[in-house]
Amino acid sequence: MVENKCIKIDNAQNSLNNGSASPKLNTDQWQALIALHRTLLHEHHDFFLASQHPSANPALRRLAVKYAMPARMWRHGIHSFF
Repeated sequence: MVENKCIKIDNAQNSLNNGSASPKLNTDQWQALIALHRTLLHEHHDFFLASQHPSANPALRRLAVKYAMPARMWRHGIHSFF
């Protein structure tokens, strides 16, 4: 799952940097990291489109709240990247 991979990579970067302001990544690594986070955001977007579609049943509509999807999108797709 893309979210788990983002979490794993972000945690590894944080432990390597020990709180320094910017990770030491080369251009290719930055591009891969950007692509990974972009993919995660696209997956969350697709989930929100499906769960809020007019034909979605009530159980599907509740999944975003049940699994705290907006908070997870912010935490793992956006905030951790900064």
